[in-house]
Amino acid sequence: TSATTMSLYGLKDFRLQVPVGAGWRTVATVTNNNLVLRSVSFAAETTRYVRVLVDAVVDPNDVYARIVGLE
Repeated sequence: TSATTMSLYGLKDFRLQVPVGAGWRTVATVTNNNLVLRSVSFAAETTRYVRVLVDAVVDPNDVYARIVGLE
């Protein structure tokens, strides 16, 4: 459910970005996330790509970010 929290393998801080010219522009930022299912809203964009830039994971000893789905 949308209220289920996590203690392992999740994204704590991340940014959603879209390409702009040769760079990327942040359209949404999430900090201190502890939800298994996280919904993020941002203004409509016309783009072919969305990048999830992970700044921190829940377990600081974990070296991988695990994203199960993006839609």
